[in-house]
Order: sequence, then C-alpha cells, then structure tokens
Amino acid sequence: MKIIRRVDIKYFRSIYTIALKQCGSLNVLSGRNDVGKSNILRALNLFFNGQTDWKTPLDFSRDFSLARLEQVRKESVKGKQFIQVSIEFERPSNFKGSLPERFVVKRNWYRDQNQYSQADNLVALDKAGKCPSTLATAQRMLPVFLNRVHFEYVPAVKDRAFFEHVLSRLQHSLLGASLEIDNPISQLSGQLAEHIGQQVGDLRTDFSRATNLDTTIEPPSQLSSLFQAFQVSVPSGENQVSLNLRGDGMQARYIPSVLHYIASKSPSFFIWGFEEPENSLEFASADSLADDLETRYSNDAQILITSHSPAMVSRTGPEVSCYRVWQPDSKTEVERLEYPLEKTISGAKLKEEIGLLRIQQEIHGEYKSKLKELEKLSKKVSSLEEEIEAKQLPLVLVEGVTDISIIEAAWKKLNPNVEMPFMIRSADPSANISGGGSGGAGSLAKAIESIHPADGRHVVAVFDHDQEGIKAFDSLSKNFKIVKARSHEKRHANGYAVALTLAVAGDNLPVVEAKNLCVEYLFDSDVHQLKDDEGRGLEFKEQEIVVAAAGKKIPLSPEQQQLFSGALGDLSAYRLVSGDKKAFSQNIVPNLEADKFHRFSVLFDRISVALQNDNA
Repeated sequence: MKIIRRVDIKYFRSIYTIALKQCGSLNVLSGRNDVGKSNILRALNLFFNGQTDWKTPLDFSRDFSLARLEQVRKESVKGKQFIQVSIEFERPSNFKGSLPERFVVKRNWYRDQNQYSQADNLVALDKAGKCPSTLATAQRMLPVFLNRVHFEYVPAVKDRAFFEHVLSRLQHSLLGASLEIDNPISQLSGQLAEHIGQQVGDLRTDFSRATNLDTTIEPPSQLSSLFQAFQVSVPSGENQVSLNLRGDGMQARYIPSVLHYIASKSPSFFIWGFEEPENSLEFASADSLADDLETRYSNDAQILITSHSPAMVSRTGPEVSCYRVWQPDSKTEVERLEYPLEKTISGAKLKEEIGLLRIQQEIHGEYKSKLKELEKLSKKVSSLEEEIEAKQLPLVLVEGVTDISIIEAAWKKLNPNVEMPFMIRSADPSANISGGGSGGAGSLAKAIESIHPADGRHVVAVFDHDQEGIKAFDSLSKNFKIVKARSHEKRHANGYAVALTLAVAGDNLPVVEAKNLCVEYLFDSDVHQLKDDEGRGLEFKEQEIVVAAAGKKIPLSPEQQQLFSGALGDLSAYRLVSGDKKAFSQNIVPNLEADKFHRFSVLFDRISVALQNDNA
C-alpha cells in the first residue's frame, strides 16, 4: 500500500529541512545512531497524532530546531519560529471521483499557538484541471480522507505499557461487533470467547508461522473487567503461559502481527512508523520479519522503519525504498539509495557508517546462499527419488540422440493420456547428430551385449533397418537367438536383453527394400520438406553409384554416373538423411499432427510385445 509519496520536514529537532522522496510501500531509514532517523518518524507522528514520541505531546521549546532557533535569533526576526510537516499523498482508488491523483497537505506548529494551521494545494490543482470533480467536493472530502488515515507509531523501546497499548488496539478492533448483554456472565464470556476465536484465526496463523507458537486470546471472566486488556497466552508444555512472561523477542514479534491484523480488517488506511523492528530478534527471525514486512504486511499498510539490520537494509523489491540518514553540521540529512549500495558514494558510506553492515551482509548472503543450497539439495533428492522410480521402468536403446525426442513425441501424439511405459536412451550420445554418423549401430550392439541380468532391468535395442543397423543386428553374439515367427527380433539367453529392427506395416516402403530405413523415414515425404523458423531441417544426400569387379572399385566419370542413374531408375530410397537432425527433432516434430506419426504404431507394438515376453 502506498498513501504517502513524499514527506518534507522543517525545523523539527535535529531536522533543519529534509525531503523524503519516492516513498514506497516499505521504507527503510538507516544510518549511524543519533543522526535523526527517529525524528523523521516522530515528525509523521506529530502530523497525524499530534504527538512526537509515544504518548508525548509537542513541546515547542524542546522540539524546535536549535539550528533554526540560532538563526532566527541572529536575524532578530519574530514570527518565524515554526515546525512544518508537508506530505504529498497519493489518492486511494475509492477517492478517485473526489480528490486529485496527488495532493499536498501542509501543517505548521507555531511557538505562540496551541493548534496547528493547515494548508493544501487543492485550489492550485483545481486551476490546473487536476480535480476530478469540483473544488468544493475536493475540499469537503479532504478531511474525510485524512480521518481515515491512521498512523501507528512504534517506539524503539517496546515496554510493558506499549505492549498493553497494542493489545488494547486489538481489543478495540475485535469488539467492533456488538454482543448480547442480557445473558449471565458465564454465557456472555463464552459467547465472547467464541466470537473472538472466530475473528483472530488470521492473527494466530501469522504469529504461529513466524514463531511456531500457538496463541489463545481470553476475555476477562468478570463483566466489570470485560473491557480491560486481553490476556495473550502461548503454550509451555501442557500449560498456557502469558505472553508477558515470555521473552522480549516473542512480545516484539507479536506487535507487527497485531498491527497487520488490525490493518487487514479495517477500511481505514494505515501507515506504520516502526522503530528498529528487529530489536530482540535473532537474525533468522529478523530475516523472516523483513520478508513479511516486504511481501505481506506492506500490502495492507505503508510502512516506514528505522533499522541497522542487513535483513531490513538488503530489501531490494520494486516497492521498497532505502534511505541513508546522516548528520553533517548537527543537521539531519537524508538521501534515497540505489542498489547495490556500492553503486553510489552515499550507499558505500552507509555501509561504513553502520560498521558491521559489511560483515553482516556477508553473513546474510551466506545464510541465503545456504538456504538456496538446501532448496537445491531438496530438489535434487526429489529428482533422485523420481530417477530411482524411473529406473524400475524398462529401457529402450536407440542409435542416435535425435531418435529419442522423435520417439517420445510420437508416443505423446499417439497416446496423449498414457505415460510412456519405458525410458529411452541413446547408445551413441557422442554421434554427429547433424551429419547422421554411422557409429550408432555399433555402439548400440555393444550396449545391448553388455546388459547384465543382475541389474534386473529389461532392455530393448532398436536398430535402424539400414545397412549398418542390419549388419550390427546380424552380428550379435550367439547368445542372441531369433524369436520364432519374428525374424526382426532377437532375444538374449539371459532373458533381459532384446534386439529389434525398425519396420513399417507391410514392409512395402521403398526404403525398406533399399535397406535404408531410419527413424526419420517413418515420416511421409511432405514432413521431410518442412523447415523451422530459421530455415533448418532435414536434407537428403544422393549416394554415389559404385561399380566393382573382382573386389576392386571401378571409378566412373560423371557421364557414366548419370548413365547408370538413368538405367537404374528412381534411387531416392537410397538417399542418406543429413542436414540438421537436431532442429528437425526438436523444432519440427513436436508440432506435427498425430496422423503424421501413423507408422510409429508398428514400432511401439514391437516394443510392447518384446517387453511382455520379457516380463512373462
């Protein structure tokens, strides 16, 4: 949430004049101790609540800038002793029809006046045509808007009195709905307890998520004390212990949870001025709180904090603004920083001024790094578990790496609702995938020969029905025997390894007769012509006609080559597949319609039969 866009402060305590520009949903004020960071939040508290510190009214002689006082005395000019806070607001959506998109409200406190004076720029904006309705409407709705803005000031020292104040704010929020009061005290108390329990579910969940402690909120048992502060308890063994008796860190962490609950349940606009929210929290809790401030709490309230913690200063989200506050010549100055902090001189100085910030940020970075490593390890464990489960599946080995993506795509197109019941791997992952090298069949033969029954995995090797594939298939060791009535299938004596050759229904393709069938030839010729967006795809290389006599190759002239080619007829079935097989398999094949894969059904049927017999 972003209500305030800019804050200008004059003559308040250590502030002579400063401008807090480009305010975000979360605003972090950081710098050395005692440079005036808190005075920025107290000036806002003065603007909205008429107080400086918590429950402390303005004392002009104490809160007026000493530098300005000295200047006024030297000039001997009367009537210039004033404190000014000017805020540029951003209009909420529900005031879109009445207030300008941005407008300024300025409040002055004079030494000789008990009440502040207020001014705005609505007249000027109306003259510029920036009021969505009439000037009178804007002037009437401005106090309505300001009354809906609630500034919650949280001091650095969050003592018992302040904690009870926060609980009273929670009580006021919870008891907004009326209860029947004509019942006996016990019934009223039970009804109140039930009513409260229904409302604080979000608050209990938030605090439990941050601290791993559950809480219960109990109304007083006596009607006379019904509107005293609630008692908040947390579990301790089998008993419930008041949160007041737990550590300061637990109490401190409960405060932003309560404020967030109040803001999320109210139609008002909330702004927090929160001093050192990391106080009393160990680093992990401070880091968790910083995440909540940035990603959750700032959705329902605009937040301004002072902090020295790297968990807060290191926030870099788009709705986060970080400011360096320093005090040259006893006057507070402020500057909005950019990330990384080393990018600007002021950012580098902030790291020096805070002292341990560099070391703390390194620790913070290491902490985040370890968390990421843990997440990666967790993902790796999950991946290994999936791999272990996958290793129980049968394995299909193919000659080339591009065959894998083609066959996987074919299965998805032909069986869109069925998981593939086997894994596919290449036996020759180093093959020249763009040139279609001939080493795949040899590697595949070696791989299927090496299958050991102790592995307990059934493996099917699919050889191309080309010269290299057929030669490798026929050359398998004597341990592989042709399966009866299936000349395309050989089974190892160990019962775990099977070898198949590619085939098509009816085996009537010319490439089958030419003994030149590879996976790419299972597609029709129109698919062979397709190219991807960069013009890449398959190409086909004519094979050289060779004439041999007595075991010797007889060289042919181009004219003789052409003569033999004409005599032999169509030799397209003998062409070698070349070009960019990778682009074809990854960019073209996955986008084909299911009917383009019709010849793959025979391959899947053969694999299924081989595996069924293996597992029988």
